Amino acid sequence: MIKKDLSEKIEKMEARELLWMGENMHPVAERMISLLKSSKGGHDVTLSNMGKIDIPGEYKNFKVETIYSPTVAFPWLNSNTLVATTYHQQMDFAFVSNENFLPKEEAIKIKEKAIALLIS
Repeated sequence: MIKKDLSEKIEKMEARELLWMGENMHPVAERMISLLKSSKGGHDVTLSNMGKIDIPGEYKNFKVETIYSPTVAFPWLNSNTLVATTYHQQMDFAFVSNENFLPKEEAIKIKEKAIALLIS
């Protein structure tokens, strides 16, 4: 089903146009990143629930013990992002930010409050 879905999406994709647009963005990329690094943006936090990760616990000679939530690395100043994933009935959270926007001490307070809320 995944292969069929991807094949249909690839058929509809205008690859040449996407490549052309991407290539034409090179001259302005540094200015865009500079702007993003100086702007607080219009949100406090981005939430990303990756949902249940459906990966077998064992494959041939390998055994998966733990999967950690993927993290993010955005160039903008307000990069506060919470990512949640579930694997083998266990949720994992990753909270990522830019210390220039959210000082480490504040991030630790947020983490401690979140943990207190989850265990209460």
